[in-house]
Amino acid sequence: MTREELEHSTDVFSIELLDMQHHHRILFGDELLTPLRIPMNQHRAQLEYELREKLILLRQRLLEAGDNDRALWQLLLGSVSAFATLFRHTLLALGDAAPHSKREAIQILATRIPFEPSAFLQLLDIRDHKADRKQFEAKDVFTRYLAAVQRVTAAVDTMLDKDK
Repeated sequence: MTREELEHSTDVFSIELLDMQHHHRILFGDELLTPLRIPMNQHRAQLEYELREKLILLRQRLLEAGDNDRALWQLLLGSVSAFATLFRHTLLALGDAAPHSKREAIQILATRIPFEPSAFLQLLDIRDHKADRKQFEAKDVFTRYLAAVQRVTAAVDTMLDKDK
């Protein structure tokens, strides 16, 4: 991308560019990311879009998984990282500093937008080999997981309504 393309993309790639601003290192050339001004109202709009899109996909894949616990675990473990990233960006939209750890972001957000974070924390433990998924019922984890995603999505929607 050219510098101009980058500057004109801040409204549609706000999540990605904010992450790049916070985690980049220059290997060669000019500093292009730090001076970018990313409009936070566009960030909240992209955040809601991403949350809603992933929520719809989550429900769709739930229907596809049916009673297949293995498919349900794959869905949960395959989506937890994306939702954790969006939860971190929800903290940014609330004006908080975003922690680097997914676990910390989830725990902090659960205090700001009350929801039960246990499903996310259990999935991170399973993914990090700190827990065995056999300890948990897939349907129970999914129920709590879906409820948390719905709660955060609704809260982000409310944030946008306040901006109007």
